[in-house]
Amino acid sequence: MAVLFLKRTGPPHQRTGADLTALEFEPPAMPCLIAVVRPLLLVLITATAVPAQARSYKPHRARANEVRPMLGGQLMFQGPRLVERTLPGAAALPFIGLGVDVGGSLMHRDRWGFALQGSLLAQGYLLCADGVCLDLYHGTQRFEARTWWMLRPRDGQLRSLRMGLGFGYHLQNRNDGDDEKNNVQFVFHEPLQARPYLVPEVGRFFRVGASRTEVSLRYVIHLDRTPAWTTVATSPVGTATFTASGDHLALVLRYHIGIRRAPEAAPPVPDVAREQRAWNVLDTLHTRREHIVLWVKDNAEQDGDTLSILMNGKPVLLAHALTDHWHRVDLDLAPGANTVLAVAHNEGRVPPNTAIATVRAGHGRKRFLLRTGMDASQAIVLFREHRP
Repeated sequence: MAVLFLKRTGPPHQRTGADLTALEFEPPAMPCLIAVVRPLLLVLITATAVPAQARSYKPHRARANEVRPMLGGQLMFQGPRLVERTLPGAAALPFIGLGVDVGGSLMHRDRWGFALQGSLLAQGYLLCADGVCLDLYHGTQRFEARTWWMLRPRDGQLRSLRMGLGFGYHLQNRNDGDDEKNNVQFVFHEPLQARPYLVPEVGRFFRVGASRTEVSLRYVIHLDRTPAWTTVATSPVGTATFTASGDHLALVLRYHIGIRRAPEAAPPVPDVAREQRAWNVLDTLHTRREHIVLWVKDNAEQDGDTLSILMNGKPVLLAHALTDHWHRVDLDLAPGANTVLAVAHNEGRVPPNTAIATVRAGHGRKRFLLRTGMDASQAIVLFREHRP
């Protein structure tokens, strides 16, 4: 539902206490919205002393996909249009507005994500005619879906710019009103509307523990160019007609609330005498990725082979019975060399223990034949290079 709040002002030397009162034909939406937005913005700004305060938190390893509740605030800038005038001193001036966002987001490894949100907005406009100015706040509801992606992720530090694109609907009910000041009458008309819009964004994320803070600049473009409202100012010497599309530029601050969970217990080290076995490196692969997927399956006949895979001495796959189906192993690489070691638990019915492994570290996939046994293991070294 859309709500209109107007404040009348004249030239500074003519203003009185009565001039600063709100019209009573509609509830005062702007003070109510400010009362909600002000504490929210204070909480968000305090929580996001960016980026210095964010560095004081211990790094939090996010899961591959994180769902987070989201709260946000907007500071908007928009201007009306003066489409017709015979009234002297008529002017349409840009003004500020405020908004509140509530929704949720899904992020994949801080590289790309998707969000759904609803918003309450109060867009400000300043209309002047024949020495009288009117502060008009136009309240609307919006529902939006948005996707975003990192332009160049760097070592999980969220340092690169984020691009986003949203699509939503602007909703408002029919509303009419009028006011008169110093022989100038303002007549306001707002039609019933549901207009689609596109909104490109550019911004950055900052890590705050398990949470994420987002600072963005966005521009809302309505695809339906029908005016959101029309106001006609009339005096004995002429008229002036003002309209606005609702398009606006906004500075947005959003807080994606992370949910901390108890750390999972580390799997036990394989109960095999791996330290006494000889092992050799099949290959060393170089990559700039921080996340690699390793796929393994039995080679040729399925004969009961069982193996464990360790990365830098820690199990990432424990006592896995190989089959003729691919099994996925996710590897989070530390900077520098990462040793991925295959350790056999048995040799199956047909020695030795053999498995096929594929990994994609750069362009294309690399395929390996792992031949392990009770006296030998094999390894692949993944060297993660620093992004410039």
